[in-house]
Amino acid sequence: MFMDKQQEYAHFDALGVSDALQAVLAKEGITIPTPIQQQAIPPILSGSDVMGIAQTGTGKTLAFGLPLLQRILETEKKGLIVVPTRELAVQVQAALQSFTFATDIRTAVLIGGQNIEIQIRALRKNPYIIVATPGRLIDHMKKKTVVLDKVGMLVLDEADRMLDMGFAPQIKIVLHALSEDVSQECYLVQRDAKLTLLDHVLRNNEGSVLVFAQTKYGVKKINAALQWMGYKSAEIHSNRSLSQRREALEGFKKGTYRILVATDVAARGIDVSDISFVINFDIPENPQDYVHRIGRTGRAGKQGRAISFVAPTEKNIVRTIEFLIKKPIEVKDYGHFKNDPTLPVIPATIHLQRGGPRRPRPTGAFSGSRRPTTGYRPGYKGSSTPRKPASTSKPHSHAPFSARSFRSRGPRMPRRP
Repeated sequence: MFMDKQQEYAHFDALGVSDALQAVLAKEGITIPTPIQQQAIPPILSGSDVMGIAQTGTGKTLAFGLPLLQRILETEKKGLIVVPTRELAVQVQAALQSFTFATDIRTAVLIGGQNIEIQIRALRKNPYIIVATPGRLIDHMKKKTVVLDKVGMLVLDEADRMLDMGFAPQIKIVLHALSEDVSQECYLVQRDAKLTLLDHVLRNNEGSVLVFAQTKYGVKKINAALQWMGYKSAEIHSNRSLSQRREALEGFKKGTYRILVATDVAARGIDVSDISFVINFDIPENPQDYVHRIGRTGRAGKQGRAISFVAPTEKNIVRTIEFLIKKPIEVKDYGHFKNDPTLPVIPATIHLQRGGPRRPRPTGAFSGSRRPTTGYRPGYKGSSTPRKPASTSKPHSHAPFSARSFRSRGPRMPRRP
């Protein structure tokens, strides 16, 4: 089967590369794609996230450079390439230079050790491809000389090396800046009204939806409520088998299910490029999890949207998230449609309780106790056996605990005459 795939992708036209880029490849003497190019170019052109592993000299730069150039020509979105060293940044620009010259796409290189004023002048020419090292890119972001709101594709070249060099904080800052293309809003709502609010949001918005819940129990209950309302939904969490997860994910990708309810851990393997919006049914306490959640929408050059349901006691979590993303979140009031008569009345058995389901209060002989209230302790109300007097120094083994039971019962001192 692998050989058939190699034969099918024997030329760049079978990969979906445009004629303009194939002409440049022919001039460079490149006619047969390498294995990494065969496997990476088609999914990148379709808008999927790709992680490629290959040795040096196998054509990694063109594996992401060709689809990057083609998507820029098709969508007019910009591309950002982050590399660990200045030498690699210059090398990447040189590898793409013949293609950018033929397609009239401007580039800019942002690296340390170079006069920053030269880089600012290059940025003023509105380049569509930026090749940068993490440190110098953050410097330009702080000076506001570079704006990433038009970036539609991000490439982390030699990402493992950047993490080994300690660039994880800078990469997170870049990812947070790129997530600004997602419109964010939140509703202040009591927990017992979240399901009704969820139905309102789903009825007034179209497209596929990814709903996040904090616990496996919450995912299960939300999915049950959605199916009761008539929505086509599925769930993914750690209690589901591998086959059940695959069926839910494939159904979500194909449109069989409009809604997918998931926990943070289970959703890490979800790679769907056309999610219309994300709903945080439970606002995450960790702001980093919030950024990862909203990153599921707004892919493939599309406008994303994130909606969060926030209880009145969770306002501090929203402030922490706003401090991290350096952007205010629009707050909406649930009261303007809370009394809408067209909204369904959710059965009490589906309403959620934080921390899991509440056990029903026991009734009958077991009410308020683990044992029957009659015939098990002498002297208790309803018992047929009277309490025996405490005639010994040792309390009765079945006597109820009290302060008197623990007093010393030694001999009394004689009264003074």
